[in-house]
Amino acid sequence: MKTPFEIAQKYCAAGEAKAVMPAGKLFVLGIFAGIFIALGAFGSAVASCGGGGRLAAACVFPVGLTMVVVTGAELFTGNCLLIIPTLAGKIKPAALIKNWLFSYAGNFAGSLLVALLVCLSRSCAPSSIPLEENTVFTALSKVNLSFTDAFLRGVLCN
Repeated sequence: MKTPFEIAQKYCAAGEAKAVMPAGKLFVLGIFAGIFIALGAFGSAVASCGGGGRLAAACVFPVGLTMVVVTGAELFTGNCLLIIPTLAGKIKPAALIKNWLFSYAGNFAGSLLVALLVCLSRSCAPSSIPLEENTVFTALSKVNLSFTDAFLRGVLCN
């Protein structure tokens, strides 16, 4: 079993590779990650409207995360760990900021692309009212969380 120090060393090595990735490649890989997570979220929303509810949704969403890991896409939330090699002096703060900026922008662009495709495909048309209601309910419940609850859920999610 690896110690936390050994794991941090491995992540520092991975972080050094991420730090030298060209911005264009980082952005494109960020777009793919945004697409994969958005597809997982949409699939999860659709699954939650069926008979399985939250359990079905919980089983579908990780497909998006799996696609990110398998393809090597760049997900901002995972790249937040680049703070480890930065604090260890393995990468410069400017490389950290570049990575965060381009991976976040790519994730955002990819998620917007999926949202646009879902809207244009009329996947949330009036005939799918349970999906619309569930989406609104989920959004309202998330925006009404206290800062502490939102922060702790984010920690648990990642």
